[in-house]
Amino acid sequence: MLLRVKTMRFFVLAAALGLCLLATSAPAGIFSKMYGMKGPPEANGTPCDGGIAAPAAGIYGANGPYGMQTQTIKNDLATSKDVTVFFPTGGDAAPRPVIFFSHAYGATDWKVAYAQFVPHIVSLGYIVVYAPYPTLGDTIDGRYNVIWHGFELAVAKFGNSMDLTRVGFVGHSFGGGTVPAMAYKGIIGRGWGSAGAFAYALAPWYSYQITNADMQQFPKQVTLLWQIYGADTANDHRMAIDMYNAAQGGAAKTIFQYVQSQTIGTCTMQATHSTPGRNIALRLKQYSVFREFDALADYSFNGSKEGLAEITNPDKDAPMQATRVAETPEATRPQSEFMFPWDNSRNPRR
Repeated sequence: MLLRVKTMRFFVLAAALGLCLLATSAPAGIFSKMYGMKGPPEANGTPCDGGIAAPAAGIYGANGPYGMQTQTIKNDLATSKDVTVFFPTGGDAAPRPVIFFSHAYGATDWKVAYAQFVPHIVSLGYIVVYAPYPTLGDTIDGRYNVIWHGFELAVAKFGNSMDLTRVGFVGHSFGGGTVPAMAYKGIIGRGWGSAGAFAYALAPWYSYQITNADMQQFPKQVTLLWQIYGADTANDHRMAIDMYNAAQGGAAKTIFQYVQSQTIGTCTMQATHSTPGRNIALRLKQYSVFREFDALADYSFNGSKEGLAEITNPDKDAPMQATRVAETPEATRPQSEFMFPWDNSRNPRR
């Protein structure tokens, strides 16, 4: 009974704040209800995975050759939330492109929330900056400030190891909602990404600290990609559609992707809200989230035609055809199906 009461209080508080949950300590049954997950999060795949070949080495979606080491930094705006900086190992000492990662609400521990995604990014030779923000006891603007300050602290301390002419901003859920503002601060405000930059927003929550005029300012070397999930019951797809539309007509390249659940025989891999993180379907992650990240980074940083072909025509030669592109995306599900609908009073862009 005590556990039930504490759990209910947690979710009432979170709902009152209007924040999308990916808490790391809630009981597995609650996540199953919210995100359609079966079994413990971040298991080594599902029975479905055995029916699909893993991405071969050197192919988008497969891990790269680099190892990983980490350093932490105290964030004076959130003293209990250290910034973690991930460095690739096993290569030369040249400065590396940087991925600034904004996590989902409550996902302060990357080892629980993104145990496969973060190491995958680092394995490709990129530095990752992971800046946790408070789950409770702060405002939305306050959380944005904590994230950005964490990014700046990492650059101040490790800038000599970073190639800031090539940067990416990645975010999921609440973190996905922050991606436009963080990318604007870094690319427009600080001049990062002059040789290539991208934003990769995954199932984004409401976006703050960004205007339509801001979205029009991203320069031509920037690619903005939104990815949503067919079985998401947390964040209304209209948030991603709105930000995609806000960038239309600017110089940046804009792409909108839709990931669908996949059925193999009698086994279904659900494209839930947690697909980038705690979703147990490893192949779905590899052939949708990881594969598209790899191609997006390769195109943005290296001008790869293969990368551009993949993000604009996903999964063409892949064993799983989970991802499609929509040039004029439309919301096909009623707002009542989402925990956080477009018309919520917390949405500053409604």
